[in-house]
Amino acid sequence: MSVKGVSKCVLEVHELDNDYFEKAIFFVKPEYSGEEENRLRVSAKGALRRAMPPKLKARERKQKRLSLLYASIGAVCGAAVTGILSVLL
Repeated sequence: MSVKGVSKCVLEVHELDNDYFEKAIFFVKPEYSGEEENRLRVSAKGALRRAMPPKLKARERKQKRLSLLYASIGAVCGAAVTGILSVLL
């Protein structure tokens, strides 16, 4: 197997505003490698916005946490009732 050196135009985007990722790397198509960098960055950020899920607002995060808390409490209560009934019967 042989490996050939290939020159690629690469664009790194560091301003992701995401908790999980620190940067994204885009490989620019050869026919667009001469394009203005700012235009490529705008296009890359648009692609990232479409690819990443939207951030939840504070109210939605709180509601999601409360739903998870209620579900957990319900599961614990159900397990406790089941345990008590299995001991008594």
